[in-house]
Amino acid sequence: MPFHELFRHSPHQILEGALNVNEVFEHVASLGNMSVLHRYEKYNSHIFDSLAFEYDDIGFTKLGGTFRRRTQMEQYQFLEHCTRLGLKVQPTLAITETYTENVYFENAQTLDEFLLNATSEQAERCTYDIFMDLHAAHNAGIVYGDRWEKNILIVRDVGLVHIDFDIEISGPYAKEFEAAQIACYILAGTDDTIIPLLANLLRTPYARLNIQILEKFLRGHARNYDHEHKYKNIENKLNALIALIYAQE
Repeated sequence: MPFHELFRHSPHQILEGALNVNEVFEHVASLGNMSVLHRYEKYNSHIFDSLAFEYDDIGFTKLGGTFRRRTQMEQYQFLEHCTRLGLKVQPTLAITETYTENVYFENAQTLDEFLLNATSEQAERCTYDIFMDLHAAHNAGIVYGDRWEKNILIVRDVGLVHIDFDIEISGPYAKEFEAAQIACYILAGTDDTIIPLLANLLRTPYARLNIQILEKFLRGHARNYDHEHKYKNIENKLNALIALIYAQE
């Protein structure tokens, strides 16, 4: 019997994103309590117009950066490759003509939800895990793609899990763009105590980042986030972060 036929016929939860619709199915009791997610593609031209404006304003596309939508098969193969390398991504189970099947984590918080109530120690541990995994991915030639706060999960008893790989970004400074995007979300969700650790993680030779380009993207991301009311202004924290990064030269 195919794996996906072991599940109940009707999903118990529907989750809709900008580029996908997801059905969450509970696993049959005989196979444990694991749930799975069936992921269907969704057409949405508006999101690409929005991303084009944002990436141009930040300076990514002006410096040769590009973005595109990964097909379902490309996402499936990408996740399999990342899993083989030991990277912190959502495990994939199967692919059909209409959907992909992934492990679904019940006890998960998105990055912004987790940081909202995290202690300083928990925030530092989370930040360290995110950037060590990111550096490992980059050093393996992998760029995850659009890494906004909702695409990074913190799962109880599991830890960090990256999800949603619809958007592929590429170009000479894709790594700097991705690192800056994550760093700005962490700055927005934490207090000043995170800054020294974040500076060390961005500056370490293991990261292999162009610091001048990184600064440009940090300021570009922060400028975009400050236009959205749900994010606090992070200009002061960002200035302190950038000063510490250059102080390590």
